[in-house]
Amino acid sequence: MRATLGRCALIPQVLRPTAPRQSAALLREAAAGARSQKVGSLLTIGVIAALCATVLLTAGRTAATESAVLGSIDSSGTRSIVVRAQQGAGLDTSVLARLAHVDGIEWVAAFGPADDVTNAVFAGGAKVPMRAAYSENWAPLGDPSGPVASDLAARTLGFADRVGTAESVASHQSVDIAATLPVPGYLHFLEPLLIVPYSVASSQPSPNPSTCSWSWPPPPGRSAVSPPW
Repeated sequence: MRATLGRCALIPQVLRPTAPRQSAALLREAAAGARSQKVGSLLTIGVIAALCATVLLTAGRTAATESAVLGSIDSSGTRSIVVRAQQGAGLDTSVLARLAHVDGIEWVAAFGPADDVTNAVFAGGAKVPMRAAYSENWAPLGDPSGPVASDLAARTLGFADRVGTAESVASHQSVDIAATLPVPGYLHFLEPLLIVPYSVASSQPSPNPSTCSWSWPPPPGRSAVSPPW
């Protein structure tokens, strides 16, 4: 404290500490309090650390969940519509021509029932379902000209170089697989995929695909790109 001499009276003035001095004093007081109450200080630090960790972990988990949900919404499988028709449903392949021109539909196809086949070279080998498939546009699958298998189907059957002969377990009919096909995301639910493709003309509807089995080569008088009925 200091005094200033004026004309009329002595006016006392208090010297206030500067900001750095205040901070240093507060730190010293906090350190002294923490040393005097070690248990309470450690508990406080532990609680604060636990709360920070909880917030960080929760935020990270929420972000991962949001990313997974958005990924599932954007996936092609989520945007796929699968219609299963039973025998006697009255559904034939003419529906492909009608759906192919609906706005927003990228590709449409019909698949027949699964017929288990094995590698004709190895009796009792691994089984893979083979299906007759019908579409007006086979470009998404590479425009196959005959029976084709996915990489997974070829590996499951044990085909060397992804080619070989498959034989039906039920009818013992055999078919040569000479090529593999790219499997888009919306057909992963059919993996391992092995198909006999047929191009369907809108003017010549075929029976309910769910009741038709595959046949290759086509019967006499039928084109390789037309259904065998």
